[in-house]
Amino acid sequence: MLRHIKETEKTMGKTFDDIFEGVKDIAEIAGQKTVEIVDVSKLKIELASINNSIKKCHEKLGVLTYNAAKKGTDSAVIDSCIEELDALYAKRDECREKINEVRPVRRCPNCGAARSASAIYCNICGEKIEK
Repeated sequence: MLRHIKETEKTMGKTFDDIFEGVKDIAEIAGQKTVEIVDVSKLKIELASINNSIKKCHEKLGVLTYNAAKKGTDSAVIDSCIEELDALYAKRDECREKINEVRPVRRCPNCGAARSASAIYCNICGEKIEK
């Protein structure tokens, strides 16, 4: 009987150790996912800021182009604005790449649009995604 009690204690001890290890693993994974979510959120905020700058630069370019056509002004200012836009597009692409590194995305086989790994249909073209 004493032997049976000791074996039961060992088994329960192992079970509690296993449960504790499982809980510890889950907590570690949750922590990693939290960091991932925070990193992606920061990058998305940066991406939104870049997109806003691109929009403003497009508006500026439109005004400059209109004024150049209307008044015949020098196109050097327009060229400068285009260079600024090109730099913003490059920065936006870098930010998108960083997001994809942190949170890998898959591409739609039909249109190439980025989609989440769990998507069943493409949100751009509607193509059904095969697993």
